[in-house]
Amino acid sequence: MKRRVLVRKYVRAYYASHRPEMTRARGKMQQIWNRIGERYFRELERVFGPLSFYRPKHIQAKLSIFRCGVVDGNLRAFQIWYGTVGEPSEVRRHVAHEILHFYYYTYLKRRGYAKLSKDWDLAEIFNRIILNQPRLLRLTKKRDMGYSAHTRRVPKYRELWERSRGIEPYLQTLNRRAKGGE
Repeated sequence: MKRRVLVRKYVRAYYASHRPEMTRARGKMQQIWNRIGERYFRELERVFGPLSFYRPKHIQAKLSIFRCGVVDGNLRAFQIWYGTVGEPSEVRRHVAHEILHFYYYTYLKRRGYAKLSKDWDLAEIFNRIILNQPRLLRLTKKRDMGYSAHTRRVPKYRELWERSRGIEPYLQTLNRRAKGGE
């Protein structure tokens, strides 16, 4: 308990003492994203079709002093390490990655793929496949390497994505497999 109190105190003090630096980082990250945001959403439409199924007023990137990408349960905010501002391609990749999760999970839930929406591994593999498509790579300028634990599974799912020629056939195949049909 004592350790937790000390950590909280340190974190609060760190945020307070680095507020100007974090404010500048937030503004710069927003500028970096604004340069590709409109084109990014057009690319998402190529994946999902019309994006009207998920239209939050705001998606918030919360700056963190930790190198983590925590996503809130409402699919409206995520964390990004404030030091990422020094690598614009990582800002673009990280923001694109988290936003893609929001659309993917919302799409699954709205289309009745409840079982798939609980599979974090498939979501991470999907992001890696989609964000490494040439059109999206031209925007982010950085490959999404995902998690090393998924690396051996990526080729199988990439091939399935390419064979499927669209989100619905891809998800239908995954859904059949999840139900034991393949």
